[in-house]
Amino acid sequence: MCAASTILMASVTGAAPEISVSGDGTAVVHDSRAFDVAAGRSEVVWSGLSNGLAASSLVLNTGKDTVVLSQAFESHLADPAALLQRAIGKPASVLTADITAQGTLLSTADGHISMMRAADELWIFNGDLVNVIQWDDSLKLEPTLTWLVETKAAGRRDFDLTYATDGLSWSATYAMHLDRAAATADISGWIELKNRTSADFTEAAWHILDEDPDDDGDGTIEYDIPALRTPQSLKRGERRQFAYVQALNVPVTMQPIFDGSSAAGSVKAVDIPLFIRVINRDRGAAGLGMTLPAGDCVIYQTSDSGAIRISGPQGMPQLPVGYSVDLAASGTSGVTAERTQSVFRHKPQARAQEQDITVVLESSLDEDIEVDVIERPWGEWDIIKPSHPFEPYRKTAIVFTVEVPANGATELTYTMKIAY
Repeated sequence: MCAASTILMASVTGAAPEISVSGDGTAVVHDSRAFDVAAGRSEVVWSGLSNGLAASSLVLNTGKDTVVLSQAFESHLADPAALLQRAIGKPASVLTADITAQGTLLSTADGHISMMRAADELWIFNGDLVNVIQWDDSLKLEPTLTWLVETKAAGRRDFDLTYATDGLSWSATYAMHLDRAAATADISGWIELKNRTSADFTEAAWHILDEDPDDDGDGTIEYDIPALRTPQSLKRGERRQFAYVQALNVPVTMQPIFDGSSAAGSVKAVDIPLFIRVINRDRGAAGLGMTLPAGDCVIYQTSDSGAIRISGPQGMPQLPVGYSVDLAASGTSGVTAERTQSVFRHKPQARAQEQDITVVLESSLDEDIEVDVIERPWGEWDIIKPSHPFEPYRKTAIVFTVEVPANGATELTYTMKIAY
């Protein structure tokens, strides 16, 4: 058996690194490099890795004729304390204003040399010192993987590495500019990539992944970002924004929404707020035409005088095609709402309870208006004898759409039955 010899990286081959970044802040990196290895056992060193690499997630493919015997991952090595610790047993120097001591490093404390042997003397240090250690290739300044491999014949080998890492993330931001009539909006959206790892990713192929809104399981979707159709570089500590959507004259409506569900049952008369409703229609219908990831949105609106008012940012949920989102607008709707729970019936034999709900909507406007009333049932529920039809709303709620006459009032009534 021959002794292991260290073989450094010979070249980088193959396609660009493939990096898949999920919405939860985790990423998977796939990269390939070629190394010249000697016959028998040798060490292969792969540096420039992310310090967030999860060693337990490593998948290495070396081909059929190369066997990996062991691996070691060294991270967080660029700080002085770690470098000094690895230099124990090696030549070192300590410089002060009065002396220069040279010898063998024996121990460290708080990022400084604390003990060193010089000839037959033992030197113990404290205070302000300048520490000097002798460089050799066993000291690492960046996270490094080292494999002990065995192969029958010398030559160049392709190594394919896949690993999970923290420190790579993406986020979405939006800007919406309403026209003066608040009937249409120009909407722009950006995806920001953040690299908080210790690695530079050069000319990488990026994949931005998110939960599939149409899949109740663990499905994922990939956002198609024009600039990421070609490889892009992202240096350590860098943040880059990439244009995702630019839609002009998207139809919007100003929608009064009363979300009056209350554990106490009743809500006194309140002004109903206005929301900007955006429907994600197909592009051909002056819409957006693509799933928008969740993100923060700022809203601009131009007044009749030309002044531009800004509001937000406010959170916007993921918006698939065919769905709508309601974003808070400034001002109120001119409609008030009062919610009353008039009767509560407990039916222990049926393991259920019933609540009679009345919502009074009163308008001070000179024209008819439709108001959405949100109810958030819990448990196994049923709506009995509603005065107005309802439909599902945001998976966990229902909505009644109620027309309120000009300068008049409308009463919404229903009984909610909840089994437990």
